[in-house]
Amino acid sequence: MRVESGEYGDSEPSLESGGLIDQTGDLWLITDADPDTLTDPVELSTLDKQPGRVRYHHDEPYADGIGWKDHGFDSFRDARLLYGLRQTVGEYFDPEGSAIPRAVAIEGKEAIAAYLRVRYEYSRSGIADEMDVSKQTISNHWNRMRWKPDEDTEIAVFEDEEQ
Repeated sequence: MRVESGEYGDSEPSLESGGLIDQTGDLWLITDADPDTLTDPVELSTLDKQPGRVRYHHDEPYADGIGWKDHGFDSFRDARLLYGLRQTVGEYFDPEGSAIPRAVAIEGKEAIAAYLRVRYEYSRSGIADEMDVSKQTISNHWNRMRWKPDEDTEIAVFEDEEQ
């Protein structure tokens, strides 16, 4: 996972690159797929093999305007997992060391399995061993936590260059 941050200053939040797939309040799910490799509408399975990121917007305490933090992944599938986790749990802060944030722990095993993947990049088998469950159980946890579009929603990427 790559983490970058910045601020917008006086301007409204915007997307300089990538395609905005979904937005929940101050939380954005973004694909960094090369638009030349995609057809419209794009299949989720195609996007999952491309890079992706989750952006959080927040008030910037040391500057005028809105700050942002991007969590980037080599796989859009992992970005969908973090996005779903944040939608379910809400805002949380990563504690020092290897502790699980309180809000994640309270949400339960599915949230914990997702957190271990997106925060520490643990493998499915590593998390299964840590939680003393099968690898299939971890896959099930991730599938339930991962963001999915509504059944009748077509995913359009890069449709508006003015984002």
